[in-house]
Amino acid sequence: MSYCTAAEVVGKTLVKALAQASWNQTTDIAAYLAEADAAIDASMTAMGYAVPFTTVPPLINKMAIYYARYAVIRDLYENTAPSQGGSNRRDEYKKLYEDMLTAFQEGKLRLVSSTGVELTKTSGGAQTISENVGRKFTMDQPENIDLDIDPTYVDPSVTGANS
Repeated sequence: MSYCTAAEVVGKTLVKALAQASWNQTTDIAAYLAEADAAIDASMTAMGYAVPFTTVPPLINKMAIYYARYAVIRDLYENTAPSQGGSNRRDEYKKLYEDMLTAFQEGKLRLVSSTGVELTKTSGGAQTISENVGRKFTMDQPENIDLDIDPTYVDPSVTGANS
């Protein structure tokens, strides 16, 4: 199940462009729905949500529409002159998607179901750090890591250390 439908992606926005390109509104949009779902799932997983969503939250539906429209316009106007307006429209939808994603990441938006219930995260999400952490455990001197280690395991055949 996609987070949005082809009809939602096309709306009134893309009807003319798709007709000019001779694209089928259902079959040619399907790949972009899958691309949007994958991008959203990757982002939401990194934030700690369980995906795929079985019931699509309204904000996820909006994000999917924005991303799919961006992707459709990206490919529709790939080989056309900027004066035809495709790049401007593509960038607008990309920005809408990215702004919503950033708002989720910063905690300014919360995922709420269509009934108004806030969805909870299943994990803390991916954590990143910007400092060099270095290596804490070394295999050549396990006796120095302040653990109660069986001395029979502290020899080069086990640790791989050079004798």
